[in-house]
Amino acid sequence: NGPGAGDLASAVVQIADVDPANTEPVELTLTERREARGGFQESETLKLVEFESQMLSAFWGRPVMMRAAVLLPPAFAMDPKTLFPASYNVHGFGGSHRAASFRAASLEKEMAEGKRPNLVRVFLDASFSTGHHVFADSVNNGPWGAALTREFIPYLEKRFRLVAKPSARFLTGHSSGGWTTLWLQVAYPDFFGGT
Repeated sequence: NGPGAGDLASAVVQIADVDPANTEPVELTLTERREARGGFQESETLKLVEFESQMLSAFWGRPVMMRAAVLLPPAFAMDPKTLFPASYNVHGFGGSHRAASFRAASLEKEMAEGKRPNLVRVFLDASFSTGHHVFADSVNNGPWGAALTREFIPYLEKRFRLVAKPSARFLTGHSSGGWTTLWLQVAYPDFFGGT
């Protein structure tokens, strides 16, 4: 999703008089290490969540994090005992869960005005080193769907007072995220209530 912290780069250089018959290597030197981009602005209602998946970590042989941005409805703070349904949003190719920061204010306003239902909106991160893992269980990328349904969503349900029933778990997505949500609904029909 664009340049990231630690990526290597260099200034643009011009190479003159390139002779295709010459097979000598052209040397390019990476001289810069990118700094982290602007931080995610958390608030009372917008939270950044990082969770180490045991299933994915075992598959990859190293710690693997699952990430989400969680937008709490205005009603969340009113009664600390109320449980809420959740909408799981999956971005398209090239996106990430951090897009929630751009949508949070308008979604909060619409929930407060009664134009949208009061539910917790979870913006899942499907970005991956190869592009978009689509939460598919894969011999190449690992058990992303299983990790989502057996580890990450149960963790989110406990942390954010979510109703832990299929009828309270909804999926939505854009582009590759739309395909993702359809796949999750078909692969886990008893876990999600609709897409």
